[in-house]
Amino acid sequence: MINYLILSNLSLILFYLVYKALLQGNTFFKWRRFYLMFSLVFSLSYPFLDYFDSPAISSVPQNIVTQTQNFLQPASIMMNQVDVFAQSSDIAWWKIFYLLIISMFATRLIIRLYALWSLKHKATPEYINGDKIWVSHKAITPFSFFNLIMIDKALLSSPHLRMVLQHEKSHVEQWHSLDVLAAEIVGAVFFYNPFIYLIKKEIRINLEYLADNNCVEHKEEKKAYQTAILQIAVNQPYVSISNHFNYSPIKQRIMMLNKRKSNKIAMLKYIGILPMMFALFLLSQCTKSTKEGAENNLIGDLQMSIKEEKFKMQETIKEVVDFSRIDTPPMFSGGNKVFMNYLASNTKYPEKAKENKVEGRVYIQFVVDSLGKVKDVNVLKASGIVQAQQDTIVWNFANGTIESKLKTSDGLFENMATVTNVAYLLLEEGLRVVKAMPDWKPGKMNNKAVNVKYQVPINFRLSPPALLPSTPKKS
Repeated sequence: MINYLILSNLSLILFYLVYKALLQGNTFFKWRRFYLMFSLVFSLSYPFLDYFDSPAISSVPQNIVTQTQNFLQPASIMMNQVDVFAQSSDIAWWKIFYLLIISMFATRLIIRLYALWSLKHKATPEYINGDKIWVSHKAITPFSFFNLIMIDKALLSSPHLRMVLQHEKSHVEQWHSLDVLAAEIVGAVFFYNPFIYLIKKEIRINLEYLADNNCVEHKEEKKAYQTAILQIAVNQPYVSISNHFNYSPIKQRIMMLNKRKSNKIAMLKYIGILPMMFALFLLSQCTKSTKEGAENNLIGDLQMSIKEEKFKMQETIKEVVDFSRIDTPPMFSGGNKVFMNYLASNTKYPEKAKENKVEGRVYIQFVVDSLGKVKDVNVLKASGIVQAQQDTIVWNFANGTIESKLKTSDGLFENMATVTNVAYLLLEEGLRVVKAMPDWKPGKMNNKAVNVKYQVPINFRLSPPALLPSTPKKS
């Protein structure tokens, strides 16, 4: 989510800077409207393209299961079964705070819409030249919202009534309220970005340019229209979410009315959007490559760590007594039940493995030496599956390397290697929890402490096995 917020906010900033540098001064108001709205839609959506290329990731269940099951090998002591339930992920408080602020902005928007509805409820409908106009009995600024046009009663006798209504009808016919509403919604999502407020301002003023331009065709009409803008009271209250006639800054609107139409060659400036979009896509891919590179480095470190553990085992304890010959087996402090509880409370399902639907069984081998120390902790073997969309990848660990095979009839899965490498995290977690164990009471043979080998299978599962329904007994 952090990457999404960074990329989308950077996109908004770049779109605004390009607009100010190349497009603000021209009179292509329709093209400017398209550009500004496109900047909102593009900034919201384009970071998601990074996720479309990623392997399927599903939501993680609240309780992730880790199990150890009985497993017996020569010269090893069999461990009792234990079920370890991994705790759900820590709450991301910053996300809760972020959503809380967004909900506050959404509530403010709802309040504004309610104020608009309340104002309409108290107004009186009248038909002027065949158009339904709502007349308020208190002083307001003329405004429109979708197909609603509202003026105050005093404006009915004004000589500027025709121009005001024509202006508001332009807003209605061109669906300008849709732009305003979309800008408010996007502004709620990116409330912390000052550039979104600048973009919202440009959207509002450009919509006024569009309506103004639609109302005047001749020089004489321009003069009368400018007079109407100046004489309509500026300080009257208005509903902020609406399009209103005397939206400030009035000076800019008058200057734009008198500006010469831009040459069509100036439209070539809009081509400037193409290199900017290319740069954003390139940045998105670089971010993705950096993320994948960091993950691959982590996987490489884990592979090296596992190989080193295998090598250390061969160099250290060589005299291990078969468990069938010992008189007293090693004892975990507190007994076997406490040992099972230790595994249950300390084994954690790796987050990256959860996200990528990696499951598997990891066999951890270790030796309790004659001093009770846990030594030669190593991964003996491991295997599992990865659920990738509709396909299943079967992985197997042996001699320090994971090999994978794809079970599918639709061809190869592109990111198979990347996903299966995440399985190394399961191996690393198995090593970690066993190596962190406290000292044991050593085993004895002929009243002499000896070295005894253990094997513990840890079964990482994304969900507990389904319980079979009981069959009712026949009477």
